[in-house]
This record gives sequence, structure tokens and C-alpha cells, in this order.
Amino acid sequence: AYHQNLDPGGSARELDLPSGTGTQGGEVMITNTGGEVITVKQSDSSTTLITLAAGESALLLCNGLSAAAGWQASQLAAT
Repeated sequence: AYHQNLDPGGSARELDLPSGTGTQGGEVMITNTGGEVITVKQSDSSTTLITLAAGESALLLCNGLSAAAGWQASQLAAT
């Protein structure tokens, strides 16, 4: 789904996005609905894109350039 409301469930979590290869123009909105941090990373877990505190949201866009560097954070907002 385009908009993901995620609750880390009591401890900080890492979220790996899908591969950026072949998904140019893809986008996802992630909202942290819990009380712990969610660290959003590229598909290979090597690069952190953004860290979402409780109540924060981010819009992530895929440029499709590579599996490991295809996603970019374009917006951060507190809810």
C-alpha cells in the first residue's frame, strides 16, 4: 500500500525498502504511529535514508537507478 502506518511495537526498528531497480517513480508514505524510532534504509540495509521519531512521517521516492541507492526521502512532517 502507498501509505504505511507502522508501530515499532516497543523497541526501535529498521525498515528496508524494496529494491530500487526497475521501480522508477515509485513512492511510499511511512508514518510512525508508535513511540519508538523507525530507521528507514535502502534495500540492502547499507544506507540510512531517514529516521522517524514517534508521530513523524516521510514521503520516499524511487529514482530507479540501482537496487542499493534507488530511494530518496523527500519530505518529513510531524503528525
